[in-house]
This record gives sequence, structure tokens and C-alpha cells, in this order.
Amino acid sequence: MENVIIWGAGINGLKLKRNLEKFTESVKVCFFCDNNTKKQGCSLEGVKILSYDQIVQMYEEGWDGSIVISVLQLADIVENVRKSGVKAKVYGVSHKWYLRENSHYKVLTDLLYEIDVTRPRLDYFEYHVSWHCNLKCKGCIHFSNVAKEEFGDLEKYKCDIQRLKELYWGVGTIRIMGGEPLLNKNFLEFCIVSRNLFPDASIKVATNGLLIPNLDTEVLKVMSAYGIGFDITQYPPTSILKEKIELKCMENDVVFGMTPLRDKFYDSSNLKGDSNGELEWESCLSNDCHFLDNGHIAVCALPILYEKFKGILNVNMEICDEDIINIYDKELDGFSLNERLSRPMPACRYCNARKPKWFEWQGNYPQLL
Repeated sequence: MENVIIWGAGINGLKLKRNLEKFTESVKVCFFCDNNTKKQGCSLEGVKILSYDQIVQMYEEGWDGSIVISVLQLADIVENVRKSGVKAKVYGVSHKWYLRENSHYKVLTDLLYEIDVTRPRLDYFEYHVSWHCNLKCKGCIHFSNVAKEEFGDLEKYKCDIQRLKELYWGVGTIRIMGGEPLLNKNFLEFCIVSRNLFPDASIKVATNGLLIPNLDTEVLKVMSAYGIGFDITQYPPTSILKEKIELKCMENDVVFGMTPLRDKFYDSSNLKGDSNGELEWESCLSNDCHFLDNGHIAVCALPILYEKFKGILNVNMEICDEDIINIYDKELDGFSLNERLSRPMPACRYCNARKPKWFEWQGNYPQLL
């Protein structure tokens, strides 16, 4: 990495330039690249800003150097590099770098990861580290209100995400969820192995938040250090603890988001299975919430959940191989898997996403102090 082009002539690009020069004197930032035509031809801290076409031409004429992308939303940029055929090493910046101060990064390998541009990226997957929940919400679409106590298998999860790493250069978002994930005392281990394999990912723990006020601060410190945050759904009992949850996250430097109050649930199922699957898929809010479990992945969680809980649900749904994809299929690559995950599946006929039935939230929860 003697000669470097930084993609993105903005605040992050400038911060990255200073970080690289701080880490090692052998790195020389030669150019910035930016799609903003008004920046092209200008300079940033003495370094000229070029267009992508100029960068491609330089490589075609034999220029030798690496590309480091400072932009958080980098998937389209990587795709452009792949299609252009530029022969260069391409690096991304660890997602946690965007969340923490520069002083936390002491070596270059903490900051950058190499991108294999010959492979695609998976936009999203979610995984249950706990199948049961401390709330019993009526109409829970993940059936956690009927699930017995059960936790995700860490060793199987490691194998599965290692397989995903073979198929993809990275993952946009990983949601560690359930059920209630914080019921699993080892939930953080799933987060850490995810971060180690996918430094580009936004990793969030999806929770109802009730257990956050009593979480060990050491756990929260590790979450902060690894750039792992909370996605908190504000159910009625969550709203009682809202301020305590926010304060706990803030004082431990953990990034979090909280939904508005969710005091209504909806039923979007059609047990007859006679819906128009393509139309339902187009209206579905979960058609990009790809669900990973035990060596398999699906467009959304429902096919896998129907199979898992069919004995309890007492419904007769026909789930097939087109609904639940074996990620260890040797015929698969990342491009073909992405194609399958981006279209309706046969199980979509069991949905009624266009005309959901809404009802008031109901649930059982412990006494809140």
C-alpha cells in the first residue's frame, strides 16, 4: 500500500488520509476520487481530486496503487470497480471506525480490510440467538410467544457465516435477534464472531430493551469497542423503561435506535395459501429480511419458522426447497444466491401483506421497577 487513492473527498476521506499517514510513513495518499463533479479538479489538503473515469484511465495506462474506500455505503462503488476490470487491491474501512474516535486505532489492520471485488455483497441477514422471549406478544410473527426456551448454536453459526464469507466479500447489515436475544447470556459471542468475519457490517442486536438497564457494563463496553449497537422496539412495557434504557446506552457509548411506540400488531397471514405471491412480495415489509438458520437461508423468516413450529402451530403449509436454500449447495455462488433472495418464493402465497389485519398489542411481561 505505498500508493493510495482514497474514494470519497469528504470529512471521512480527510480523516482517513490523516489516519493512514499517522499509522505508517510508507503510505502515500496520491489522489482522492469523488463523484461530485464540482469537487473534481480541486484539491483536499494538497491532494488532487479525480473522477472515477480518470482513475480507470490511470490504471489502464499502468498506474500501480491501491484504492481505499472511505464511504460508509460502499457496495455500489465496489460493484463499479468490479465491472470496470480495474486491477487494484481494494480496501474498505471497518464499520466501527465510523462510530469511534481515531485514537482507538493503533495499527493499520484495525482500520482496513481487503475486499475481493470478484464476489458480491449480501445486503442483510438476521439470526436467532434465542427463540423464546420475555414478552408473549399476541401475533408475534416469529412465533416467540409459543417457543420453548432454546438458544442458537454458536458453533453452527460460526460454520454458517464462514460459508457466507466464501460466497460474499461482505455483509451490509447483521441483526442478532430472537425471541429476545438478551436472554442468551452468550449473545455477545455471536456478535464478536460476526464482527471478526465481516468488518464492513452494521451489526445490531434487535431487542425489546427490557433487560438493557440491568446489563453488565463490561458487556456494553465490549459492544462499544466492536461497534455493535441496539435496535430497540418500543412496546408498551418498553416505554415504561425508555429513559433508563437510553441513559444506560449513552453512558456506555453504545449506539442505539428506538422505534416509536408499537401498540398495535398485525396479522398478514393467509393460511389458505391462495394469494398472488408476486404481488404479496412486492408489498411485503420483510422481503429483504433474509433469515439464516442451521445451514439454510430464506428470503424472510417465515418458511424456516413454519417448519420449526409446525407441530405447535397445527397448520398445513407446503414448504419446499425453493423456500429454504441450503447455503452449502456446491452449485451456489454469491451472485446466484443473491438472485434467489431477490425474488418471490413459493411460500409468499401464504401471505396477505397487501391487506393486513391490525389489532391492539397484548402481551405478558414481568413487573417493571
